[in-house]
Amino acid sequence: MRNKKVAVIFTGKVGSGKSFAANVLRKEGWFIVSAGDLIRKMCKERGIPTSRKSLQSFGQNLLARYGEQHFGKLMLAEADGAEKTVFEGIRPIGAVEEIQRLVPTLLVYIDTSPNNRLNRLHKRDGIDTGIFNELEKNELEKLVLANKSIADLVISNNGCEDDFSHKVLGLIHERNR
Repeated sequence: MRNKKVAVIFTGKVGSGKSFAANVLRKEGWFIVSAGDLIRKMCKERGIPTSRKSLQSFGQNLLARYGEQHFGKLMLAEADGAEKTVFEGIRPIGAVEEIQRLVPTLLVYIDTSPNNRLNRLHKRDGIDTGIFNELEKNELEKLVLANKSIADLVISNNGCEDDFSHKVLGLIHERNR
């Protein structure tokens, strides 16, 4: 019997539009698994604060202790058998490859200019240039660049939300043909 499960992985730098893209597909009936939400849940279960810095530190320690593939397995477990799953915000390439090994996957790198990402993060989280520059230096942010080199698609998100929504829906409809 053929595996009917399919997945889309949205990856990209902080503020690129991964969550927005995932929510576009949520409206189309896709199940969403967010790397950030998973790390946040794991921290809460352990009584660890959920500040951005704590989440990044926990994620880095998790990867160092168990490896990137383990994080991919954790993400898959969160999908809980869903037929159509969006994995959002995965940075380590080993986690991406683990999901690709087990489920037919479309890897989409969302490319957005640093200025647009800063503007979005400022509007969403009140992040200023100094904090943005620190985020850019984080090891997890550096890991995401490897995903761009193996992505099935690279889509630009430097325009308006409506245009980006159409791009996301278009790539899924094209994939289903």
